[in-house]
Amino acid sequence: MTLAGGAIVGLLSLVPLTIYAIALFVLECSHGVCMLLAALGAFAAYDVWYFIDMFIYQVHLAVLPQPTSPKIGLMDTHLRHLRVTLNDIDRNGHCNNARYLRECGAGRRDFWKANGVWDIIRKHGGNLVVGAQTVRYRRELALWQSYTLETRVLAWDDRAYYVEHRFVSTENPPFIHAIVLVKNNVLGAKRPHELVSIVAKDQVQPAIPEEVALWIKSNQVSSAKLRPKKQ
Repeated sequence: MTLAGGAIVGLLSLVPLTIYAIALFVLECSHGVCMLLAALGAFAAYDVWYFIDMFIYQVHLAVLPQPTSPKIGLMDTHLRHLRVTLNDIDRNGHCNNARYLRECGAGRRDFWKANGVWDIIRKHGGNLVVGAQTVRYRRELALWQSYTLETRVLAWDDRAYYVEHRFVSTENPPFIHAIVLVKNNVLGAKRPHELVSIVAKDQVQPAIPEEVALWIKSNQVSSAKLRPKKQ
């Protein structure tokens, strides 16, 4: 089930508003204490930092003037300069495995926006969703360590783009700490090659790299095994 934006806001408001009401009318706390308890309840119940990041991103798009042409080419590499903070670490004191995929989501968001594909997709009522992803961890990212998230598209077929993310240290020489391969499915009326023809009309479709082709085959075998067998 997919929720609309209003429904999501309503669900996210439920816990803090309930806590605020209980603190105000039952416990008779001051408004300041009620707000503090409501905020703590929200942080306990939801991944608040994710929604704060999305809110800031939307405000950025709404307030700041947007470029009339793509910032980067379709086959260019998009860079995000990041650092491991206390919000990222686990009990081992290094970047939690799940945080890599979260950062990849933000990286793809910025990548597709910067090269113009996202605006074209939304104009035609479409969307981009993850169909599959694989991550290979090569070396930990330690607390306070700075790194660059590199995002690029490797290839595409009639249904999806195949995107690569690299977590690269800023030390000299740089080291690739993790590499992520993502199948970014295209939903809507426009197919991947049609979107390419709009944002980069002279772009020749690249050959699918060997490791990506083998990965696609692996996913196909897995999908076949999950389908119900015919009686």
